[in-house]
Amino acid sequence: MENISFTSRIKFIPPKMFYKEVRTMPQNQYVGYPWTVKQSVISDSAYTTDIIDCSVCGITDGQKVFMLHICPTREENFDFSKIENFIKEKVDLTSKNIQALLLGSKNYGYMMSEKSWNLFENFEKLLQKFQIPYSKFRGGPEAHNVAYRGKHDEWIISNIDDCLRTKQTPEGTKVDIEKEFEEVKISPLDEICIDLIQ
Repeated sequence: MENISFTSRIKFIPPKMFYKEVRTMPQNQYVGYPWTVKQSVISDSAYTTDIIDCSVCGITDGQKVFMLHICPTREENFDFSKIENFIKEKVDLTSKNIQALLLGSKNYGYMMSEKSWNLFENFEKLLQKFQIPYSKFRGGPEAHNVAYRGKHDEWIISNIDDCLRTKQTPEGTKVDIEKEFEEVKISPLDEICIDLIQ
C-alpha cells in the first residue's frame, strides 16, 4: 500500500455556520448521547456536538470517516482496552492511508477531570502506537462541535472564541487557535482555515 497522499482541511467556523453545514446530513451520521462506542459512526460524513470533557476521535482515509465521541464519566467507557478493541474491529490501524483528528478533554482539577484527561491521553497513545498522523485540540474553556465531510476531505470545528476569527495570516491563525485550547498540534498533512462568513 502506498503512503498517505491526501491533505485534510480543518476549518474553524461560527456555530451558526456549523448547524447550516450539518443540517443536510442524515441522522444516522450523528454521533450522539450517551457517547459510547455504540454511537460511533462510519460514513462518508459524520458529526457530533456538545464536546466538553469528552474526547472525539475521527479516523479517515480521505473519503470515509470513523468517528467516536466518548464520555469519560460513563462506566462503560472506563476500560479503554475495550474502546481500543472496538476501534481495531472497525478500522485497519496498520493502513498507511489513514490519518486522524483528536479533540476534547477538560482539566478542571478534580476527579472527573482526571478521567477526562486520561481518556484523551489513551486515544493519543493509540494513534502514536500505530503511527497514525493526527492533529489534536485539547482542553480550553469552550464546548465544541465537530464534523467531517468526505466529499471535501474537510473537518469542521465550531464554538471557537471570536478572537480566532480576527486574523487570516497563517502565523496569526496558529497563535489564535492556541489561545482557545490548552494543547494544539497540527499534523503536517492538515491545513487550517478560518471562515469569517456568518
